[in-house]
Amino acid sequence: MILFMWLVGCGQYPVPEGPEPDFEVGEEYISAERVAQAMKEGAAFYFLDARPPPDYELEHICGAISTPFYDIEEEYPNLPEDVWYIAYCSCPHSESGIVAEYLREQGREKVAVLDEGFLYWAEQGYPTESGP
Repeated sequence: MILFMWLVGCGQYPVPEGPEPDFEVGEEYISAERVAQAMKEGAAFYFLDARPPPDYELEHICGAISTPFYDIEEEYPNLPEDVWYIAYCSCPHSESGIVAEYLREQGREKVAVLDEGFLYWAEQGYPTESGP
């Protein structure tokens, strides 16, 4: 079961109550810079971390939901509808692409992949955290 938890000590992070981000339906990949800007503006979207749980626990994007690519069918019913999702992995597109493709196949339109992946995100100094 996915827990929707927003950690105060993490600084800026996506929240479901803000304005919709300036992403376009149909965009397959969105750059880290655009996603970080949307975070800064308080846009409402969720990050889905498609990596295995040990990678997530080591470090992940602030506020991300652990949604391993191999468990997406099981986790899907727990995901709210009509919100934006940005999936990411370290690949940067393989595992996150599986998650995004599955969501699109289920009729979700507001789905994209973080273009450069988690490692680039972290290298740029964008917000990350550790732990479950």
